[in-house]
Amino acid sequence: MKHTLKSILVTLTAFGMIPIACAEESKIDGPPQPVVEKAMPAAQDEETSTLDDSSPPAADTAILEPDIIDTAASLGTFETWLTALNTTGLDVTLRQEGPFTVLAPTDEAFAKLDSASLEALMLADNVDQLKVVLAYHIIPGKIMAADLTDGQKLATLNGIDVTITLSQGPKANDSFLTQVDVPTSNGVIHVIDAVLIPEKAQN
Repeated sequence: MKHTLKSILVTLTAFGMIPIACAEESKIDGPPQPVVEKAMPAAQDEETSTLDDSSPPAADTAILEPDIIDTAASLGTFETWLTALNTTGLDVTLRQEGPFTVLAPTDEAFAKLDSASLEALMLADNVDQLKVVLAYHIIPGKIMAADLTDGQKLATLNGIDVTITLSQGPKANDSFLTQVDVPTSNGVIHVIDAVLIPEKAQN
């Protein structure tokens, strides 16, 4: 009887260990697989999204408008004015951050001056006088055409005011603004049809 009971106990114990082993085996083999499958696609999607978002915008933001000097040079009608700016060093000023408003006389505007006066202005001995004339065309700040009012006084870089009138079309002193609001990275250009000569430079 004892032997039979012992045999039965051994048999039951043996059968009781089978599900435990199976459960442990299932516990080890099962969970890791689905975790890996879910994580991998998520990591790849995030990485791809990061690369896609960062590349194109960088190229677009690098494009800037040219400054006043480069803009005037690209228009092709300001060779005399640009040469004069270079002679006086004011071209360096107009490459700075600014902003500046420039009343830019065209080559035709300079051609309206009598040749003797123009040649005299361009002489090395008259650089200071030429600088006074050119600075009279440069106004600190950015002033668009819509900001101009009749009778408005604009202080130029050399401290002498330019007077704006609007009754016959926008004019700076006696010079018509033939093109306005030419955009640049450091200000704005208004094209004028005559060179402005301040009284200080006429002596």
